Amino acid sequence: MESHVPVRTRIAAELTPIDAGETRRRAPRAAVSIEAGVASVAMHGSLCRVTDLSIHGARIQTYGDLRAGSSIVLALPGDIRRLTRIVWSRDYEAGCQFDEPLSEAEFDALMGG
Repeated sequence: MESHVPVRTRIAAELTPIDAGETRRRAPRAAVSIEAGVASVAMHGSLCRVTDLSIHGARIQTYGDLRAGSSIVLALPGDIRRLTRIVWSRDYEAGCQFDEPLSEAEFDALMGG
């Protein structure tokens, strides 16, 4: 006769709190809403929206899927263009890393400064 008693499992874990100021990012990020353009072999010039920006990269929303590891040209306002590598991609959203970081002046201009 089989028993239908639920089996209880105990899981032990050690939690290490992270200080609010501690981060894995190498540069501060800013939440933004900037219309931009994107071009790649798969997307011959398309619009996108930058939703997160740092001097080293951006999170973008696109109208087409981008593949992690692929390269695109991101055309930002003020005639700022960067060759970028897609680090991750999910549901028409992607994180990209700039081959050449934005200068402080370019970043400030994009932030409205």
